[in-house]
Amino acid sequence: MFVGAAVVGALGWALLSQEIPLLGLLLCLAAVGLLIYGLFTFTSERLSEQEYENLPGAVGERGHQCLACGNRGIYRHTPYKTNTTLADCSKCKLELWHE
Repeated sequence: MFVGAAVVGALGWALLSQEIPLLGLLLCLAAVGLLIYGLFTFTSERLSEQEYENLPGAVGERGHQCLACGNRGIYRHTPYKTNTTLADCSKCKLELWHE
């Protein structure tokens, strides 16, 4: 997804400097759209606890820790009318995993 957006963006940028600026502009806009869509779909899914534990730096000597700030405090909460428990960092509020 991200590589495709980079290729489309590079092609669009090259066409902007050539004799076809409208097509280049459209390709650049398409690349930005692909990047936004890719970031949204990539960040909208939480990992399971087992997937999180397999990430480098997620588990220290004393147990789970936040990848962003290193805090060991885990805030577990359940959204209203769901059976899913979510785990977030209690310091920086990074979404860690779901249970």
